[in-house]
Amino acid sequence: MPKNLSLDGDFMRYFNDNNFPFKVKVLIGCEEIICSGVVLAQQSTVLDSKIRDDGGILMFEELITSDSTETDFDALKDCLSYLHGADLTFHCEKLAIILKFSSLYRVKELFDHCLEWMHLYLDLTKSLEDAIKYLKASNQFDSKNDAERLRLLIKTFMRQNIDRFSSQDIEAYIDDHFSGADMITIFDDNIPNCSSLLKKWVSLSIENRSFIIQNYESFNFNKIFPVVADFLSFITQVSEDITSAPSLKILLELQKLYFSSV
Repeated sequence: MPKNLSLDGDFMRYFNDNNFPFKVKVLIGCEEIICSGVVLAQQSTVLDSKIRDDGGILMFEELITSDSTETDFDALKDCLSYLHGADLTFHCEKLAIILKFSSLYRVKELFDHCLEWMHLYLDLTKSLEDAIKYLKASNQFDSKNDAERLRLLIKTFMRQNIDRFSSQDIEAYIDDHFSGADMITIFDDNIPNCSSLLKKWVSLSIENRSFIIQNYESFNFNKIFPVVADFLSFITQVSEDITSAPSLKILLELQKLYFSSV
């Protein structure tokens, strides 16, 4: 169902501000779009500040990268139209950009609509690929609360569909952009052979191995590694980069906790 934004609000404060850019030039890809500065600023305090600071020019450099596609550009234009009161129809390929836009520029109503649509979409499609794509988008959110809300939705989706996904299915989407928070969100020690999933993730970077050490209490290693030899192999992998006494102490505590329950 299309969603739109209420434009009710007090615009008069802008008309008393002689320095406010009433006409805003938005650059998206090779396109230049003229928008109402008043409308954009009214819907987002972040855009209000950005419009003033950048002299009435918006480039959305926080969202547009060298890897951005025409679909990403279209999603941004949809967001602009939404802020002007137009209907917004969600599509799975545009949702990641719209999520990041609504969180970064604190358009709460739009973010709420995104989560509502995502819940219905994932419930219908059971798409692991899309769930992980949206989860990765949360790493670029400006709001910790927004990230936690999205991760809770994804975590619930994973738990409800645990019988559908193997560790190999999930491993296919684990890459350098998969954060520690992402891993905690999707990881479930009830997934068969979940140990291979964790091993692959820690092999990707020293940051991932450090995350395991600092957050070891978030994982049930006895359940993940029922075979002691597998656990010891994992510890060897994690300890590869340890250079500090505090980290070594934590690692020893982790091992002590494991063997006390064997």
